[in-house]
Amino acid sequence: MNKEMPTARTKSLLKELTGNELPETTTAYVHGSCLRNPGGRIGSAYLILHPDGDYAYGTQAFISGTNMLSDAYALLMAFEALDPSSPAVIATDSIYLEKMLLHVSRAPLLPKVNRAVWEVIRPF
Repeated sequence: MNKEMPTARTKSLLKELTGNELPETTTAYVHGSCLRNPGGRIGSAYLILHPDGDYAYGTQAFISGTNMLSDAYALLMAFEALDPSSPAVIATDSIYLEKMLLHVSRAPLLPKVNRAVWEVIRPF
């Protein structure tokens, strides 16, 4: 977890994300983007916000990828940072990740849709 004091900008972003209220459950916000889809530079980020106000975040840039792959990397980074013994909510704007997380019974079909993304998420 981050122990440094949050900057004014960080506090402002947290208020914007949460509506000035802390979540009741640990929440991981994940997002990725691609400058030119497919094949452009990608960036992935996560923010984990705990009910007590503690938070953790991470970012990563990659040379080439897709929008879906960048979202998958963000989810992977959040999974690695989360405590596996505690419940958490995942917040994403990616319909692909949402389907992956909500429709586990359909998961065997997903590798056919985007093999590169599935290879990132499969270990979890």
